[in-house]
Amino acid sequence: MELLTKLLNDFKSSAKRIETLPIYRVDDELEEYERYINGVLEFEFEKNNWIKTIERVNKSGESIKRVRVLPRKINSYIRFETETGYVPNSVAGEKISVLSQTEYENITPLELRGDFWIFDNTIVLKLNYSKEGEFLYSKIVKDDELSKKIIDLYQVLEEHSKPLNHLVKIIRNIDEINYY
Repeated sequence: MELLTKLLNDFKSSAKRIETLPIYRVDDELEEYERYINGVLEFEFEKNNWIKTIERVNKSGESIKRVRVLPRKINSYIRFETETGYVPNSVAGEKISVLSQTEYENITPLELRGDFWIFDNTIVLKLNYSKEGEFLYSKIVKDDELSKKIIDLYQVLEEHSKPLNHLVKIIRNIDEINYY
């Protein structure tokens, strides 16, 4: 995660994220997620470091964007992520859009699937997770041709995606969700 932190602090114009897993089991949010499942909805906007990063980036004329691939069945983690992360992030200025798993698979060749950060449309960072969503490691994509394909893919995914409010409407109208 040190490499990601450095890249997030050093980019000059844009940071873009492709997020594909149905759940991420990252240490700094597991406790929050458990509280959310138990009915406690907490968010301290002013103390959130990511919100501060988004605000800093927007003030300097840079941008942070994300395409979130939605699993076929909306689960409690997606609800948690949306209510405690995406909505406040969007208010702070992150541009978040969503895409169905089916559409993602139809658009994305197998060799380009996965989670990525793209910095300044030049640096591509591949994030590797276990099947359970635990972060394993990240590495910069060194192959220029592959990097270009991933950068181009982001643009296509963004063009096919819907704004965050589409997901918010889905979540707020769900009667039954799949809890992990």
